[in-house]
Amino acid sequence: MRLAAQRVMSADGRLGVNAFCYLHGPVVWLDQPPSEVTNARGQLVNYTSEVPPGGNKVLSYLDIVAPDDTPSRQLHRKINDSIDLFHEQPLPLHVQIQEISFEFNVDPRLAPGWREEMVVLLRAALAARAPEGQPH
Repeated sequence: MRLAAQRVMSADGRLGVNAFCYLHGPVVWLDQPPSEVTNARGQLVNYTSEVPPGGNKVLSYLDIVAPDDTPSRQLHRKINDSIDLFHEQPLPLHVQIQEISFEFNVDPRLAPGWREEMVVLLRAALAARAPEGQPH
């Protein structure tokens, strides 16, 4: 699974957060994701959009890669618990926590509030998970 959340700005200045959920199927791993997951976006199964996709400037993003069946609660806990460990790390931030990996980056203008921005993007990414009745 790849969850992607982005704060974007349209050409006419509208701001919003767009998030996407892509699934990869029954691929399992214990540490770093295999190349068939990292090199392929996967099948788009759900998204939320505050600004229509396409042609937008990305101001910040959070990309999460984990096995499709990883519970949202587990993703939230592992990523949220790790945020404070990286306050002095250079951006973009690349993190591997067992089978979950994520990348975060933010435009320098938003950098002073990077922690809050990451939390907003994490919530948006998790909200974009596949709707009920579909695999997550």
